[in-house]
Amino acid sequence: MDSLTIGDMKDRERSIGFLFNDISRMRVTLFDQAVSPLELTFTQAMALNHLLVQDGLTQIELARRMDIGTVTISGVVDRLEANGWVVRKPDERDRRAKTLWITDKVLKVKPELINALRDLNDLMLRGFSDEEVNQLARFLRQAKANLLSAQNADNTG
Repeated sequence: MDSLTIGDMKDRERSIGFLFNDISRMRVTLFDQAVSPLELTFTQAMALNHLLVQDGLTQIELARRMDIGTVTISGVVDRLEANGWVVRKPDERDRRAKTLWITDKVLKVKPELINALRDLNDLMLRGFSDEEVNQLARFLRQAKANLLSAQNADNTG
């Protein structure tokens, strides 16, 4: 039986999990560099993206969509609010909760955020044909579905 040793570079290079982690980390680093003039981080930009899709989410709804903890999202939202990216308003459905709303500041930089993500994807996929990109996307969607299915099975059993 072939075993994976964490320190064995040859196995590490072939390990899909390590590649996913490396790619994700590098994407975040490069995106942070690209949007640093806006004083936004990758996580903050992703929160804004969710609010651009559906403005007025509660912090709990936003945390669920981003698959991060409520304590983490609280810090993200605090920084976004302090820098004028979002405002909190009372939730009409639950007076204990607050909803999050993007400001005009977000709309002004939306093209820059889109371009930063597009440039990052173009860089990452350089040298791939359209067919290869489509195939890669299919493979990754299947891998995600497999993991989600296992995660859901763990949560129900």
